[in-house]
Amino acid sequence: MQELIPEWSRHIAENLEACKKSLSFEDLPLFRADDCIVIGASPSLTDEELLKLKDFKGDIIVTNKSFERCFKRGLRIGWVVLLDAHPISASQFRWMEEFISRDIIDFGSPVKVEYVDDSAFRNVRFLVSSVAYPGTIKLLKKAGCKIYFFNPAVSAKENEPYRVSQMWGWMNNLPEFPHGGNVGTCAFCLARKLLYKRIGILGIDFCEEPGKDWTHEQARGYEYFYYPESKSMKFVAISKVFKSFIAYFIGAVNDCPGAVRYLGTSPLLKFSPYITSQSLDDFINGVDDEPLTEEEIKDLEISAQELKDGKAICMRPDETVEDFLNREVE
Repeated sequence: MQELIPEWSRHIAENLEACKKSLSFEDLPLFRADDCIVIGASPSLTDEELLKLKDFKGDIIVTNKSFERCFKRGLRIGWVVLLDAHPISASQFRWMEEFISRDIIDFGSPVKVEYVDDSAFRNVRFLVSSVAYPGTIKLLKKAGCKIYFFNPAVSAKENEPYRVSQMWGWMNNLPEFPHGGNVGTCAFCLARKLLYKRIGILGIDFCEEPGKDWTHEQARGYEYFYYPESKSMKFVAISKVFKSFIAYFIGAVNDCPGAVRYLGTSPLLKFSPYITSQSLDDFINGVDDEPLTEEEIKDLEISAQELKDGKAICMRPDETVEDFLNREVE
């Protein structure tokens, strides 16, 4: 990650003006539905699942890679989350240009007047990292999107007097938002921050199906798990970088005051002891587990208050899931 800091810092500088003219993470709206579904772009996500969500009454949070697919299938999207600092992210939003209208008005000589029809995106809010590719941000601005910026929590090395993201904050006056290093977890952390009572997870797998065309060298970079009870993938492959993502995600799930349900088919999360699995139909129809006891409701209220007050704990980068779950709260 450290080798990317110079490029991210250049993006911070280029995005300064856009950040000043936009909202920040501290301006997140308080209004929300009770239920929310977070949608990633994993291969397990199907069009059949997406079409079931056309009449979903709760909020929908999508990632940059799943936005176009969800939007064009008629889903009512509340949030789009973008972290990507790579130029390829601009291509993921290029389709939005079809909603930018162009007219030619004749005032003696042709004058090209460009205006934005933002009605398609008026109710969609974008949570965007300040290190995102500047060209992508310009495209979103051109489409009339409402953007909320934040600084990712980044350190160049241990024991430095000031963290890199702290210095970025001096430049753009934006708050930090720890998000686990990948856009799917960031989208979930947004849902957690907004304190939904129920959060469904779809299209976020942290694994992939081993490819038959993988070379021996490629295959050596993964760990493999076998799930005989799975009706979809029997074998899953987990890369080294995904292992750290999984650890942070599970920590965030266990630290969430609301009920979190995995709604997909990937066996890694579907059969995980750390997150409850539920069918998409049951989640949409409000079918849930046994009603909470009074003690559980009280714990939920306390957790929600701690999250609001910034006292909630998250998994440390070097901490195992077992250590996190057994850690005593100071």
